Formats: sequence, C-alpha cells, structure tokens
Amino acid sequence: GMQERRPVSLGVCLEREYLMLCTGSPWSASGTRGTRVDALARIARAALTAYQTAHLLFEDGTLLTLTPDFLGKGRPWGDYVQEASEWRFQRTLEDLLRGRP
Repeated sequence: GMQERRPVSLGVCLEREYLMLCTGSPWSASGTRGTRVDALARIARAALTAYQTAHLLFEDGTLLTLTPDFLGKGRPWGDYVQEASEWRFQRTLEDLLRGRP
C-alpha cells in the first residue's frame, strides 16, 4: 500500500547564503584587475537588506563574509537609507585591512 510521507529532520538549518567570486583584491580598487567596489557594494547591500549572508571570495584568496548585522543604524556600514554608500563600504574594507574595528 501507500505509505505516508513524513518530513525528515536532518538537524540542519537551511538558509540562503550567497557566494560571489570576485576579481582582484578587496583592498585595492585600482589597476586593470582591480575590484569594482561599486558592484560589490550593490550586491552586498541587496543580500544584506534581504537578511542574507554574503560571502565574497577574491582571486587573491581573501574570503570576506558579511552578515546582515554589518548593515544598519550604529553598525559598520551604517543605516541602509542614509549611510550605506559605496564610499563608506570601501572605507570599511580598508579599516578591516588595517585591523580597525
């Protein structure tokens, strides 16, 4: 006969996260293979405003993981509407390189 299907618990939390493969390095936006900070900022903002985690893997081997806590009032990138600019995103990346919180 027909068996009833039951949901299976795998003990895993399934959440959508994004992995982006990026050229260059997150620390320099200049040069022919430089990173397009404007594009990174737009992609990161879209993922974070949807409360998703964004992993940016650069060709220099740097893995930058941004969680939704990165964006918002009083947080590193600032408020989405008023502060989360491309300029502030790049400045925050540079601060991370220098070991500043």
